[in-house]
Amino acid sequence: MLNDQMSLFNFTEPEMPTFDISRVSVKAINYQTASRIVDNFHYAQRTPSIVVAFGMYVDDVLAGVITYGLPPNRNALGFCGEEYIDNGLELNRLFVFDWAGRNSESWLIGQSFSLLEKHYQKYFLLVSYADPTHDHLGIIYQATNWIYTGTGAESKSDVIVNGKLISEKHLYNLYGTHKRDELKLKGLDIQDIISQPKHRYVYILGSKGQRKKFRKLLRWPVLSYPKGRNLTPREPDKN
Repeated sequence: MLNDQMSLFNFTEPEMPTFDISRVSVKAINYQTASRIVDNFHYAQRTPSIVVAFGMYVDDVLAGVITYGLPPNRNALGFCGEEYIDNGLELNRLFVFDWAGRNSESWLIGQSFSLLEKHYQKYFLLVSYADPTHDHLGIIYQATNWIYTGTGAESKSDVIVNGKLISEKHLYNLYGTHKRDELKLKGLDIQDIISQPKHRYVYILGSKGQRKKFRKLLRWPVLSYPKGRNLTPREPDKN
């Protein structure tokens, strides 16, 4: 199999006009491999906390990644009760190259579920968010049968620095200050924005009995899916 690191930037794109499962495989990948894809190609351009990451390969070429980790507010994983916080993860990044073909994102999500159930059985409660600030409604989660539970945390201030969206916390981690005057003196282009509350989805892994049990324990409401235009995980945001 091709070296993961080399395959990120030095490869010939396989031709696959339609998604061909016989040519595709998924396996666990290391943090460095996932991070290089996320930082360079995902619209957020920032690697989050990663506990587990999987790569999707087409003809041994890395075609996409999906990562699961701990959210900034770990209490968000207690949606079935605080006693189950350690059994939860956030699906926090998903990216697949355009050349991988339609339906590749939903297939990768499904394969990641199977691998979590087989090799990481501790984690069976999943949460993920779709950011309407970037024209995301979570259609990919709807297509893979996640449970919609409304919006997540309240609106918060984010910052666009030299065209890149980052959080206030990450702003301090990068530059050692939140003060706009000091940041501008560093030659940075700063634009403050207010992000919208994110659409929140959950998924319960395991047997039919386990899914039924934990669905009853949900502390968030089960709501109808939001509708409207949605950018796919491949599309860049409008900014």
